[in-house]
Amino acid sequence: MEVMEDQERAESIRRLADEAVKANYLGLLEQLIDKIRTVPSLHHLLAVVKCSDNIQDFRVLVHEFLPEFEIQIMSGRTDEDKTALFYRHFEKKYFPLDADATGEYPLEGLTYAIPIMPHGLREDEYHDFTTTSKTRALLSYIVEYPYHYKDQGEGHREALYDYILKEQLARQIDLDNVPRDGWTTKEIATALTGTPYQGMVAFAAWLTKDTGTWWLDCDDEDETEPAQWSADTVEGITEQWQMAREIEKSIGKLELWLKEDMQGNFGRLVDAIQGKIHRRRPKAKQKTLFEVLKEKNPEAVKKMEQISEAAIGMESLTEV
Repeated sequence: MEVMEDQERAESIRRLADEAVKANYLGLLEQLIDKIRTVPSLHHLLAVVKCSDNIQDFRVLVHEFLPEFEIQIMSGRTDEDKTALFYRHFEKKYFPLDADATGEYPLEGLTYAIPIMPHGLREDEYHDFTTTSKTRALLSYIVEYPYHYKDQGEGHREALYDYILKEQLARQIDLDNVPRDGWTTKEIATALTGTPYQGMVAFAAWLTKDTGTWWLDCDDEDETEPAQWSADTVEGITEQWQMAREIEKSIGKLELWLKEDMQGNFGRLVDAIQGKIHRRRPKAKQKTLFEVLKEKNPEAVKKMEQISEAAIGMESLTEV
């Protein structure tokens, strides 16, 4: 009897021991699963490494182009804060940047290429002058149609002519003095360079994308190669930006002047291109009476010279 009880007790202990082992394994397995859940994914690890590279590239940019603000910029709490400080200081020192071009990842977008946006005129903006800017609509009538579609250009200029008359922006006599197709940029430059109407030269060049600057000869729909960061590239773009700013200022002054007296100043501008303004010319050398007589009656002057030579000859003989 006692032997049977001992066997049952041993079996019970073995069963409890097996259950304890199983329970321990399950606990260890649960701990392992928890650990696996907390291990970063490969995608996350790659993103961390990439972010580290972007920070280093960004630090290089700051150190090279804005060393005086390096501590302030790198102290930004987030990537957005850092790039915002970079944009602010960079634009004051060099040229404007396009913050929207960097997308969702500001550091990666900024370090990949120089985020810049050209200021050139798009074709749809040109055709919308009648609804966006009366001064530019009026000035654009002076310049030949800047696009290749000849038929469309004729239709646009006819509609623009009617619009200007309807809005009473210019007198018909002045509009009619403008050639049917407008003047070329070369003709405008020849007539107005060095005159008070220099802004019209700049406007015509901007309208036809012939300023010689990337900023004004390209628009945001043109496909251009991304500008890579380098000291030479930044220097070149900065020089182009300074030229573009002067051109834009010249156009702005012209528009303000035109607004003061739309009809009168437009007429003056057209007259200037036609050469109807008084230009300063070197004062002509005053001719002697003999030179005037020689131009009007060369035969009479020739006889006078012959008589003079004969008289000189007689005086010589008398002295002998």
